[in-house]
Amino acid sequence: MDEKSLVSWSALLAAFVKNDYAKEALVLFLDILEIGVNLHSGCFSTVLDGCSESNDLEVGLQIHGLAIKLGHASDVNTGTALIDLYAKCVSFQSARVIFDSLRSKTIASFNAILAGYLNSNIEDVEKDPMVFFSKLRFNGVEPDRITFSRLFSLSADRACLGTGKNLHPYSTKMGLENDFAVRNAVITMYAKCGSIEDAHQIFSSMNSHDCVTWNAIISACALHGNGNKALCFFEVMKKEGFAPDEITILAVLKACSYSGLWENGLRLFNDMKPKYGIWPKLVPAGFISTTSVAGDKHHPESREIYANLDLLRDEINWRDKTRNNLQLHSDSF
Repeated sequence: MDEKSLVSWSALLAAFVKNDYAKEALVLFLDILEIGVNLHSGCFSTVLDGCSESNDLEVGLQIHGLAIKLGHASDVNTGTALIDLYAKCVSFQSARVIFDSLRSKTIASFNAILAGYLNSNIEDVEKDPMVFFSKLRFNGVEPDRITFSRLFSLSADRACLGTGKNLHPYSTKMGLENDFAVRNAVITMYAKCGSIEDAHQIFSSMNSHDCVTWNAIISACALHGNGNKALCFFEVMKKEGFAPDEITILAVLKACSYSGLWENGLRLFNDMKPKYGIWPKLVPAGFISTTSVAGDKHHPESREIYANLDLLRDEINWRDKTRNNLQLHSDSF
């Protein structure tokens, strides 16, 4: 098979992975191997990305072994894909070993290792992401939008307001003040670190918003018990043409729960399926308890929510039973 055919195979493999067809990508990868094509590192990095997106560590391990056998494991692109796989599959030590073994480190490989920090609780100062980040900057590796959005997420998860505030002007200096991913992460960081005023200021200073931005500011209001503000943002979001998703609905329900706005929560709960086509997998426990205590069970909207909650419980129980049955069948082989 000539070089042009290999390029075509690689393009098809990448198309499968990009469109979330990880299993199809793996089958194609096996077909390429069976034909006897001399694979390049790009094929390995692509199929490993598919394993990463589907959290398929078992298959990823086999491909890693094949990459070692064929001499592609030390390639920076394959190495970065392996780091991302191990980091997302909560095998941080393996991800770090591969990162340290790379001859040349790029910002992509650092961003991949950051996913490991987001998925694990690492207390060792030597492995602190900010210490790690400083060392890379000293060696001339420049951060990008993914770097900042993940570092802001880490600051939010660890409630490190000082770290987040130090990163904020640096991201602006790097020309990312209008990047959606970065700005949305900044809003969430300030909200989770207790600075709701800064979160509002960032939101207000943005020239435009996307759905994630709206979810971030509504969630911020919910977190700080400002249900009325969350409902206002929710209405403006819809007026500006943004359709709420499951994250939006859950955030507003939480806001209503935390603020005692049970009537607003009831209306939204009963509207989410017929009006928005959303049936969330989870309903905030606080919202259910709030409606149980404050709501009048004889109120039409209250009766409807209890009926809907029964349906939701039945659906969750059905999913749990199905999952258990699948596990029993898999264990029997």
